Formats: sequence, C-alpha cells, structure tokens
Amino acid sequence: VASRAAFGYFPEFLAVGGSMKAVDQATAALRKLIADPSARMAQKTALAELANQYAQPGASRRAAEIIHRELGSLPGTSPTHSQRSFAA
Repeated sequence: VASRAAFGYFPEFLAVGGSMKAVDQATAALRKLIADPSARMAQKTALAELANQYAQPGASRRAAEIIHRELGSLPGTSPTHSQRSFAA
C-alpha cells in the first residue's frame, strides 16, 4: 500500500481554465483500466488493501454517538432518551 502513496489510488485531473485537458486525462486513465487487465487488477488489489487497513464496521453508529454526545453538551440541552441509550 505504501508504494501507491506517491501515485495515489485514483489520479486527480484538475480542470483549471478549461476542462478538456482533464477530460482527456481521465479518458486515458479509464481506457488503461479497461484495456489492461494487470492495471485493473493492481487497482483492485490496492483498493482492497486500503479497505482492509482502514475500513471498520460501525462507522455510522460511532458518528451518531459523537453527534448525540456533542449535541447533548450544548448549553440549554439535556440528553434525550436516545442519547442515554448510546451510553449503555
């Protein structure tokens, strides 16, 4: 995964001024992935490694817990029933 750090997982194509250059670059990158099975497999492998390294189940629940906790700490508010149930 570290070897992909310099290149990135998906190249960026910035359209500053006009978008034609970015469209041409994106088209070339997509054509390579479509036409070259080894490039496509390398991309899929890199993304799978990234997911294995960083993806964790329960992100939505953790986000909801943080939001409820922060909203409950605002002046003039008190924890609701649903906020208390997250702490359990």
